[in-house]
Amino acid sequence: MITTTTGLFDSFSNVVRAVDILRGCGFSRDEISVITHKNETNEMLSHAAARPNNTVDKRRLILPTDLDTFVVDGRSLFVRGVGWVAAAGPLALILAETTDETQSGDLIDALVAFDVSDEEAEYYAEGVRRGGTLLAVTAANHLAERAEDVLLLHGAVDTHQRIMRWRQQGWNNFSLTSAPYRVADIEWERRWQAKERKPGRDWNPYDKDFRSHFYLVYSDGELSYEHYAPAYRYGYQLASDERYDKKDWYEIETQAQQAWERQYDTRWGTVTDAVSYGFLAGRANYAYRFRS
Repeated sequence: MITTTTGLFDSFSNVVRAVDILRGCGFSRDEISVITHKNETNEMLSHAAARPNNTVDKRRLILPTDLDTFVVDGRSLFVRGVGWVAAAGPLALILAETTDETQSGDLIDALVAFDVSDEEAEYYAEGVRRGGTLLAVTAANHLAERAEDVLLLHGAVDTHQRIMRWRQQGWNNFSLTSAPYRVADIEWERRWQAKERKPGRDWNPYDKDFRSHFYLVYSDGELSYEHYAPAYRYGYQLASDERYDKKDWYEIETQAQQAWERQYDTRWGTVTDAVSYGFLAGRANYAYRFRS
């Protein structure tokens, strides 16, 4: 079974890093799609549908190896309600096929074709309209969790928080007739984005995995998962510490214990298993960065 994992990003550099990690995890370019807003002038956007011979070269909609030149190298489509986007991957091919006689594509229809719900598709379309980048991974169902972890770890937006903020500001729903955002509009949106709580401060995409480990190891005790959560997160963060790069757990345990005891009151002996498990989970993720 094929599943599509999607994420909205504010930073294109985060998308580049996420794609690099996905490729290191074994996902092919044929399974990864990128749709990003192109900050062109409003005048160019308003005349897009009227451009003659606005044909799509599908060969140019394949995800490039070098994403650094992606936005400016000509893979452009005009999307109703969004404006000009740079697009690549299987989602871009479907988007190109949804273009009508006005030479305008429909991002919602393209997403629905990949089994994204109408409601979610609407949110992603609005996110791209406001200057964001949509990253989608279409792969076998058993790989979906790994893809989701990569997207979340590399800066995918908390869509629930984002939508709540939009609604508080008066937004109701995405419209195909909406005017594309101008550069000034996007700058305004960026200021609001900077005020939002970012994933990773008090949240971890491996939380479900850590809870499963907790029930196996600690559930017979009197303490809840919340007591051990800091230990799991601490171990996970150790994996990205350059001092411990490529070292095994037994080589760093003494240093990890000393640092833990300087920061926390909880006795090391009661959380060692949680810290080491968090470390192994973090190592499993960060190891992909060093694959050749």
